[in-house]
Amino acid sequence: MTREISSSESDCFVASEITDALSQVKETMLERLDRVVDWERFRVPLGLIWTWTGDDGRRGRPSWDAVQMFKVLVYGKCHGNLSEASLEDHCSVNLRVKRFVGLGLKQGPDAKTIHKYRSVLAHSGRMVELFDEFISQLTAKGYRLAEGTLIDASLIAAPVQRKLAPSAAAELSGEADQPPTLTTVSEVREANAGKEAQHRQQDREARWVKRQGHAVFGYKDHVVADTTHKFIWASGVTPANVHDSQVALGLLEKVPIPTKVDADRGYDSVRIRSGLTVLGHEPCIAARAPTRGHETKTAKSARITTNQKLSRTRVRVEHIFGTIKHDMGCRLHRGIGLARAESEIFLQNLVYNMRRLVSVEAKLKP
Repeated sequence: MTREISSSESDCFVASEITDALSQVKETMLERLDRVVDWERFRVPLGLIWTWTGDDGRRGRPSWDAVQMFKVLVYGKCHGNLSEASLEDHCSVNLRVKRFVGLGLKQGPDAKTIHKYRSVLAHSGRMVELFDEFISQLTAKGYRLAEGTLIDASLIAAPVQRKLAPSAAAELSGEADQPPTLTTVSEVREANAGKEAQHRQQDREARWVKRQGHAVFGYKDHVVADTTHKFIWASGVTPANVHDSQVALGLLEKVPIPTKVDADRGYDSVRIRSGLTVLGHEPCIAARAPTRGHETKTAKSARITTNQKLSRTRVRVEHIFGTIKHDMGCRLHRGIGLARAESEIFLQNLVYNMRRLVSVEAKLKP
């Protein structure tokens, strides 16, 4: 007499067969991340963020595991800055993603669930705690910010939404008798007064800035990294119009060991140099051309030579932004508001550190 195999036993058998098949293939970035990162150390801070309670105080349906949902968000940043809908598809059909997240053969979370978890994480303001938790993992592995420090900032674009006042819209559509005129900011604000629904769809905290002749609307990612392994040790998020030097000293206060600080000409000021000296750091900042007076040919040649020597070390910070924007695809921030931008940018910096740890550990492996 043969016993019928239950569906649960069949699923376990299929899952084991899939695991054996995947283990024979070359190890991918997801397997390396799962092996190198201690995910359980994120469980306590994530449990303080994602706590679901019904209106009557009783828990409803069992929620998704906090570490599993965090892995879903990490995968989305690691592979092309995916949207919630794309994450739902990947968690449903990609077996490697299922194995990384720990879903087995279960159906993954849907787009609304992922959006809810991401929104709660953004408005909790605790993404910095998760970033600091991974920094503590780096410290426990023996990595230090001791030999040299890099500081720089990069623009993260946000969707542009232009709103016209009714008078300007009528003129542009040809319904007005007078020729079109430019609409001022005050007219736009008066026309949109009392329209809270529209305001919720407008990013009123992002700002415009001109960079290399092009206007960019969005936010700015300020980072402090080390020159040896190129880990990001401190980060800050501001609107795009905030100058790089305005948050430099605040970020460098998080560096516990006095080091050499390499920075570009945007940080060349008396305030920054004196502030670094007070903190115990050695400023290695590229010098600007004098704005007043005449610069001799000898002084100009010496300045250019010194800046070229400094740039050989400072250029390593551009590798960080190149990885984030090109390899990870984090060129555009899709959310609205500074709170969401801060959460998403801290998450992308955290994922960069995870990827970088995988790369460094692979080089150190005998």
